[in-house]
Amino acid sequence: MFNLAEDGIMYFEGAVSEAIPEETFVKEFLGAVEPLQGDHEYVPISFEKASHINSVGVKTLLAAMSKTSAAINIVNSPVWLVDQFKMIHGFFGEKHIATSFYFPYFNDEKGEEHFRLLEIAKDFDLSKDFGSQEFQTIVVDEAKFEPDEDGGDYFSFLLPLEERIRSYISAQK
Repeated sequence: MFNLAEDGIMYFEGAVSEAIPEETFVKEFLGAVEPLQGDHEYVPISFEKASHINSVGVKTLLAAMSKTSAAINIVNSPVWLVDQFKMIHGFFGEKHIATSFYFPYFNDEKGEEHFRLLEIAKDFDLSKDFGSQEFQTIVVDEAKFEPDEDGGDYFSFLLPLEERIRSYISAQK
């Protein structure tokens, strides 16, 4: 369920849904995260390898996040998880953050979508607030892909976390 990779990130694999009882998920989550909190200001967890999350899975994840004494940094967030961040006010509580996300791009001519990993520390204009981010066209295999979402709308969930995230980024330099 949770695997610690060589890059120091704890990866969740599988679906976050009713297929995993909440008690089991919370136990596994705490068992994976708690031992790492002394090594990290924020324990990095990625759902990049997870297949999906549904409403029961969101409830389960929030229960686990509320029970840990560790501060969590959700990294490499798939679009489907960012959608949950945007829908649930207060998703990150008082101590958790998220610092990297897949952002959707689209090529009208090909009718194709492309997802690019954006890291706040590298890809955001830190002179602007997180809700005012704009992203440019990218080229993938010689094809131009336009942002499929407005950066300000897509990342609006970050506004309440901005001070925490900026402090974290500053400490990483």
